[in-house]
Amino acid sequence: MALDYFFCDIYVTATDAASTNSRLEIETDKDKLHKWYAKLFAFMDRKLGDFVWNREQLQLFVDVLPRISGRMIHGDAVDDEWLAVWLLREATREYDELIVSVRDSDGEFLLAEAAMHIPHWITPENSEHRVYIYRNQLHIVPLSAGSESIGINDALAAVMDSGVFTLASAPAAAAAFSRLDDYPAKISQSMHRARCKLPVALARALSDQPQLIAAASEAFYDREPTQMNVCQRMSQFPPEPSAMVSVQFNRVQYAKITSQDIHVPLAFNLPSVDSNDYKACVLGMKVVRICVTSEYDILLVIIIANKLQTLTVATKVLLSE
Repeated sequence: MALDYFFCDIYVTATDAASTNSRLEIETDKDKLHKWYAKLFAFMDRKLGDFVWNREQLQLFVDVLPRISGRMIHGDAVDDEWLAVWLLREATREYDELIVSVRDSDGEFLLAEAAMHIPHWITPENSEHRVYIYRNQLHIVPLSAGSESIGINDALAAVMDSGVFTLASAPAAAAAFSRLDDYPAKISQSMHRARCKLPVALARALSDQPQLIAAASEAFYDREPTQMNVCQRMSQFPPEPSAMVSVQFNRVQYAKITSQDIHVPLAFNLPSVDSNDYKACVLGMKVVRICVTSEYDILLVIIIANKLQTLTVATKVLLSE
């Protein structure tokens, strides 16, 4: 099955020290870009709070100079893609130095949103390197800034040059960003918190890494039938000792999990349906089965997300056996 990706490139402008008229240029110093990476990471954390992405979080990295790149697999969770766009547009509002480009597996999706309002000369063949978000505004690099096709350096120079008119029309910008109108309110509206009775080890893991529930649930729905055999052993997360905890879900994840008809493993003893804890125990049992079935997938997600960082408590829990 083909995966749906979201990509972004973030460029940092700086004043050319050799210029006499404060001309802007693109920052190429790797150390400074790493500082911007840290600043953007803190900015997104501040904006998102305890939000749990539906599939995986937007990951930023400094790999190919002179940009900070971003990538996310969003699958059928289109809202996650638009949340990423909102975050990046907000970053350009907060930091005048940033120029951002976004695209997905289908290409320049902002142009597709604004198709009725963009210049007629724009085609899929000449749209590469022409669409940017700069200082909270949509910018489209015109043909006058270069040939039919334009390189990234010339395109960025045009956006930074006040003598080149790149600002998109108001109708085009409104159409391109129309799905952002629900943010930031939609962030909290997308979340659901529920009581779960979980093994203590798993409760600690999810408390330390709330995004694990997304990675686990996605892996669970893509599982092979034979993977369910591991659930009967419950070796990684035995039901006891357990704790009643509050778990944060994305509403889409919660709906998927609660709608699943899952066989109760032999290791579980559920209370009667009349018990006040019955729903919490059933939900906890489903979360455990999802995480146990997907344990190796979770490890892979954590290792990738924390490449050069110290492994988290969640990783240690999964590796403890």
